[in-house]
Amino acid sequence: MRNWGWIVCGCALFLAVSQSSAETTSTGDSLITPAQIEPGSRHGTDYPPLAIRRREEGSVTLTLTIDDTGFVSDTIVVQSSGSEQLDVAAQYAALNWHYRPAMRNHVAVQSQKQVKLDFSLTGMDVNAYPAIPPLPPREQTPVVSRQLKDEGVTMPVRDPAFPMIAFYPPLARRLDLEGQVVLELTVGKDGLVDSVVLVKSSGHKLLDFGSELIAAQGHYKPAMRDGQPIVMRLPAVLTYQLK
Repeated sequence: MRNWGWIVCGCALFLAVSQSSAETTSTGDSLITPAQIEPGSRHGTDYPPLAIRRREEGSVTLTLTIDDTGFVSDTIVVQSSGSEQLDVAAQYAALNWHYRPAMRNHVAVQSQKQVKLDFSLTGMDVNAYPAIPPLPPREQTPVVSRQLKDEGVTMPVRDPAFPMIAFYPPLARRLDLEGQVVLELTVGKDGLVDSVVLVKSSGHKLLDFGSELIAAQGHYKPAMRDGQPIVMRLPAVLTYQLK
């Protein structure tokens, strides 16, 4: 099976990060030495193209659980940006950070840290990203089916002019994460992905979030009915397998 993962795109860097000083161990005890981000670990993160096309901005506040090896084992959205894509991008970024773990009596312990990530379109050429037109209600949007094919409707297919560059997230490999993510994409009349819905989780946020971000960057030849492009829902299955 093909290993799908995150596509690195050339979008502008969003990133402004602030971190609170409030930290606790998993037992609520005071920490002698709080967790500190490893230098160079917090790489800049690309602004999700789907969020740019929606002209979405905002801030995401997360609570991170940092395990005793310094990896971010979980993320919780404390305050949403109001954009699902920005919230997903923020969590995906944070899950790839690495910290010097918190220490109590010279022993590494689990801790929590609150961070805020700001996304701004200021200074970005948003006109390079076509705005998403109003979409019909989901229940009124046809989904790929045998019946439609029999009626002569052509289904969306990947546009070979825009090959998908995919790789297994390095941290997922290190942690031996495997699984399958099922998504539902809405492919617009221009062949671009206008929405992404997580249908079935892999059981790992790192794989789920990476899959949502990669799928949103797809380019398709749109579905056609009577020679005219139409909006269509398309299932997408991304399988992560190490062997």
